Amino acid sequence: MSALLRDKRFGRQILHLMSREELGMPEPKAHTAAFDLTEKYSLLTLEPPSHTRLRALVNRAFVSRNVEQLRPRIERLANELIDGFEADGGTELLRSYAVPIPAIVIAEMIGLPADMAMQLVDWSNRMVAMYMHGVSHETELDANQASIEFMDYVRAMIAERRRQPREDLLTHMLTSEVDGEKLTEEEVISTTILLLNAGHEATVHTTGNTLKSILESGLDHQAIFADDKQTEATVEEGLRFDAPLHMFTRYALLHRRAARPHRTAGIDEDAVRPAARPEAGDGATVQEHLPLPRAGAARGGVVAARHSERAERPAGSPRLARGPMRPLDEPCQHVRH
Repeated sequence: MSALLRDKRFGRQILHLMSREELGMPEPKAHTAAFDLTEKYSLLTLEPPSHTRLRALVNRAFVSRNVEQLRPRIERLANELIDGFEADGGTELLRSYAVPIPAIVIAEMIGLPADMAMQLVDWSNRMVAMYMHGVSHETELDANQASIEFMDYVRAMIAERRRQPREDLLTHMLTSEVDGEKLTEEEVISTTILLLNAGHEATVHTTGNTLKSILESGLDHQAIFADDKQTEATVEEGLRFDAPLHMFTRYALLHRRAARPHRTAGIDEDAVRPAARPEAGDGATVQEHLPLPRAGAARGGVVAARHSERAERPAGSPRLARGPMRPLDEPCQHVRH
């Protein structure tokens, strides 16, 4: 998995090498233009040197020292939310705990008002619906409208920060320079939306997935959170066992004839041929999704890699095991205080 993510022959973009017509990709839809604009400068899709430049300007806010300074605020917020469970004798954990914590913390870190957190979540939920399978025309229209509203709000906050700078990430993105370059307003808007949407979504689903796995594991809840070191190991195992994102697309960028199987850096390049269908197994797996323009050419293929559940577990982590799958329409059980 690590080899695939680091291999420069695979990338998140392909249109700088091949046209939509060659790839069989449809043209962008006019009614999702605003949504597409929010994705244009996303760190999740950019490749070097654009990714390197943008990341360098944003990265300073996420050094360990700055992140550690958030701990008291997060602990206080978590305790306040948990104290609120007692009145009803229980709660729906995702809605009342997993959703507000990352939304509020990320909003405050960026420099947006905490009382806007749930509005930001609403825009986020409507936008990330675009990543689901079988997106309808109505969903596309709604995601595009949410994108317009989100961009308009961030644009207004940018104008305010230009008038009155503060000690927050939004001001940092507007004023920082690398080699004499600053972020454009469009890059700041796209990055702000990404930080909320991606950071919030990942945290919510990590919380829900890990809690479900622990409840179904039969492990001693107190033992696996006995101290800070054990808690860290438990969280790492939760991230490994049931990650919030299970698949991410990589394009094969190389121009190679795959006359015979050839393995490089642990990746079977023969598996990215149009006719190839790799067997399911451990480690990195590669699956071709879109037709390639020339038979036997690996360049332009789309691959999807997923983590193996047998990846190395962190030292001291509890061994989680799969429980029976619950029907998707069955509501999550309430967590009692």
